[in-house]
Amino acid sequence: MSRRPLPEGTERVRGDYVYVKRGEQWEQKGRLKWTRYRGEIPDGHVIVFLDGDPTNCRISNLDCVPRATVTTMNRHFSHVQDTETRKTLILWCALYRAAKESKKGGYRRCKG
Repeated sequence: MSRRPLPEGTERVRGDYVYVKRGEQWEQKGRLKWTRYRGEIPDGHVIVFLDGDPTNCRISNLDCVPRATVTTMNRHFSHVQDTETRKTLILWCALYRAAKESKKGGYRRCKG
């Protein structure tokens, strides 16, 4: 049986995510949308779906977040699916991680 190659732009769902064929590669649709409308994704960042639905790839449902923030969110708040609450949690986790990082440097009292 011969298999014809799928045309560019073909979408398919693998697991929970939607992928789009670009040339010979399959790329995640959320990442493609983000780069088209908002620019490159910085190193160490990932795209999150604010409503928790990875098939909803509208640009208003996407946010680019540091991987460390997502790790903190998943550890403490993985059950939250409400869009507004997730936006707030992203900010809270970023603040939490920043506070934790500042403690690592230690507090040094000025001698004077």
